[in-house]
Amino acid sequence: MPAVRVVPFAALVVAAAGVWSSGVLAHPIVAGFERFYAGERPEAQLAAGGLLLLNELNCVACHAVPDAWREQLPGRGKISLTAVGDRLSSAALREFAGDPQRLKPGTLMPRLTANDVAGTEAVAAYLTSLRGNSPPRTLPPGDATRGARLFASVGCAACHAPGEAKTTYASVPLGLAARYERDALAAFLQAPLHTRPAGRMPAIDLTEGEAADLAAHLQAGRNADPIAKAAAKGSARPDGRAAFAARNCAACHDDGQGVTVRMSKPLAQVRPGSGCLAPQPPVSAPDFSLSVDQMRALTAALRLVQGASSPTFTAEQRVSARLEQLNCYACHEWRGRGGVEAVRAESFSTADGAAESLGELGRLPPKLDQAGRKLTSAWLEKLLWAGGGGVRPYLTVRMPRIGREAAGDLVALLSEACRPATPQVIDTSGTLGHQRFATGLLLIGTGKGGIGCVACHGLGERNPPGVRAINLSHTAKRIRSEYFKALLLDPQGMQPGTIMPPLLASRKGAEKEIESLWTYLKEFDQSPRLPEGLAVAGAFELKPAVEGRPIVFRTFLEGAGTHAIAVGYPTGVHVAFDAYEVRWGVVWRGGFLDAMANWEERTMPPVKPLGDSKKMFSPRMPLAQLRSAADPWPVACGAEAGYVFKGYRLGPDGVPVLRYRIDAVEVEDVIRPDEAGTGLRRVLTVRGAGDNWFYRGLGDDAATRPLVWKNGVAIIEEAVAF
Repeated sequence: MPAVRVVPFAALVVAAAGVWSSGVLAHPIVAGFERFYAGERPEAQLAAGGLLLLNELNCVACHAVPDAWREQLPGRGKISLTAVGDRLSSAALREFAGDPQRLKPGTLMPRLTANDVAGTEAVAAYLTSLRGNSPPRTLPPGDATRGARLFASVGCAACHAPGEAKTTYASVPLGLAARYERDALAAFLQAPLHTRPAGRMPAIDLTEGEAADLAAHLQAGRNADPIAKAAAKGSARPDGRAAFAARNCAACHDDGQGVTVRMSKPLAQVRPGSGCLAPQPPVSAPDFSLSVDQMRALTAALRLVQGASSPTFTAEQRVSARLEQLNCYACHEWRGRGGVEAVRAESFSTADGAAESLGELGRLPPKLDQAGRKLTSAWLEKLLWAGGGGVRPYLTVRMPRIGREAAGDLVALLSEACRPATPQVIDTSGTLGHQRFATGLLLIGTGKGGIGCVACHGLGERNPPGVRAINLSHTAKRIRSEYFKALLLDPQGMQPGTIMPPLLASRKGAEKEIESLWTYLKEFDQSPRLPEGLAVAGAFELKPAVEGRPIVFRTFLEGAGTHAIAVGYPTGVHVAFDAYEVRWGVVWRGGFLDAMANWEERTMPPVKPLGDSKKMFSPRMPLAQLRSAADPWPVACGAEAGYVFKGYRLGPDGVPVLRYRIDAVEVEDVIRPDEAGTGLRRVLTVRGAGDNWFYRGLGDDAATRPLVWKNGVAIIEEAVAF
């Protein structure tokens, strides 16, 4: 049996790159342990490192944890073996089952039942039989050169050895990647959480092309083993599943068959120096090839667990433990600890030359010191597992998704650890909201009376003219209001190293001004008026032809009143409905609308149609009850004529169908482009009953026509001439 080994650092770097050197056997690489606990350490530090190992080596999957320690030792989620036979060849599975460290130096998987050749063969055959219902999708050939650049830039190098770089601590090993089926490796890189829900390999949302390039880089110069296509699903030797169960593989792996985990003695009864922790583990025990440092740390941790009946950890310590387990420290600093190692940081860059002036802030991930106080819980969830929470497009490194299963408790932990003793008080009630919005619009701009936030920060689709700092569009959803206030009053105190100046710190009335800025940012998505310094004429023109679909815009429109529903069509013919008077108001050709005209003034001046050919419809209602067609048409409109507007619904083509009522008659009224695309056609569907109902169209000389009912429905069509 192999003895405990101390491996020189140089050998660890080689091992982390997945290269086997004869006679050298790496110990399991847990990145947080290598960085913070390896070497001569005080007993307390060793115990903390041992707790990390108990969790990451998944000792707690076989040894029950005392109730008081469950939060600190939650264990790792199981690695899925579903369709593993589509990913790795039978030869690779046989080698890995027989001697994991030889195939993948630095792996966390122990060697089980040494010299049991028959058992190894049976397990490998069983795993080979685990196939998917369909083979992995075929991807285009990747480019290894592009993949190498991607590996360095998006953040892979933070956890994995960047080439031959002399890092100060060992990297997470990559050796098994060379043995993967190519397309299966690319598929894994795209969706690692499907196979490894524990989040130790997070998802960085690669495109298919990027995944193929990265797979080509990881397999450069090596040929993946061919997968035996003839091996049918479920063709394993009958003793394979039994061997899988006997080795207790189900403690760390999910084979999809519900194999029962066999528990060993509880953690409280494990004796240092015996079983897995023996200098030479017995045949019946897993052999992790632990280093001397790891043995010492595990021994110290066991003494701590077995001696402290009620452990106490601060919220800050609990966060730190989770960051170690998930290796968040590879990219982020927390309370002076961790962050990107200098040699790895050299490969991180900015994707935007305008952000170069931000220095390290423009290429490295942010510190987490205030994350739980700064970010709302909903935004933390987006960042950690839902996706779409990134606000730093100038970084090439990507914030990975760790997954809810792995990081479900981190949101609450961060919030607790970052809760200030005396939080800022900010009024976000919305009282006097209009005045606050206008004041905030002025303050955020670069004009007279403004403090120039938009000189560095963008809003909406507009970038700032200078430094490219974070876009402020999502501020009210992303940032907690009390942190927003604290930051503006003391930027350096809240975010040491920030280049943001204390523009409001000494201003009289700063607190009210901050509340106005918050109100403006909170309401920006409802009324995206741009401040001076960002506003550009025509920047908010609505263009149905560019969108390729109808655009419906509710506004104050010249020709359709304060309750206008404007409908723009890609054909270049547009129309607007007056929802107050419950009638069509205006039709025009050419450009549709410039929404910015609606937002430039808080007094809401009417928007003008952009087209150069405009026609106002006669102010009359479409339906009336008359004694005969010869009677004069009523001049009253809207509510005065008895009409009640009931809103609209969008048809399958995105065109609004206006709904209104007159007495007992229900009407659906819609205008669409005609078949030629040069004009419009109107269709009214009238449902109800009653005699002497008449219709009159939009044209100035339109005739009065009686409704023809069929089964209580009358359908009227007319060409909209103009």
